[in-house]
Amino acid sequence: MHTLKDLNLHLSTEDIAIIESSVPETLINYLFNEVLNNYLSFDKGHGINHIMTVIKSSLKLSSYYSVKIPMVLTVAIYHDLGLKFDRAKHHIHSKELLLQDKKLETWFSPEEIFIMGDACEDHRASNSYKPRNIYGLIISDADRTTDIDDMITRCYNYSKKHFPDLDEEETYNRVKSHLREKYGDGGYAKLYLPESEKIIMDPIYSARKILSNDDDFYKVYHKKIFGE
Repeated sequence: MHTLKDLNLHLSTEDIAIIESSVPETLINYLFNEVLNNYLSFDKGHGINHIMTVIKSSLKLSSYYSVKIPMVLTVAIYHDLGLKFDRAKHHIHSKELLLQDKKLETWFSPEEIFIMGDACEDHRASNSYKPRNIYGLIISDADRTTDIDDMITRCYNYSKKHFPDLDEEETYNRVKSHLREKYGDGGYAKLYLPESEKIIMDPIYSARKILSNDDDFYKVYHKKIFGE
């Protein structure tokens, strides 16, 4: 089995130390050498790089709460797994995949598995309700970790894969509309934990300023996508 360092997943030395000191080696091997590989087939906006970003923020937020790191890590790696079926209900499918994975019974109690399943289901930004447990609150906020470049790249890649008939102008309009709806002032991407303000929000505040100005967004978008 490969170690976390061997896998070159862009985790910090500190992140790796936290995981290796808190999570059973067998669980680390299963999550990173088997489960994570599912993301190789997803669009770039929801691939392994996104999962690594979510893991990093999840670990930072976890330091403020009495939580179990093996559960935090498992939720972070499973939360988008349902995308293998569809986007609209991916959070529900992610929960189902976690609950159906009998291998997780090696490391977790039935109650812990149920809690992690709820967390996966509750992470979606467009959900109308607050996550039901601390693991759901952590993954929900960690999943919002982004800046304007990441927002644009992820949404552009998703659009090109799932809406291939759109030309570049139509893709641009779709990306702009979606990002404003999600991250703009009053957008549906909510944060729940007070610690997220300093861990996650600064890049989003900066992004909101750019999203609110057509000329600024046009310049940033075209520089990021086309190098102009």
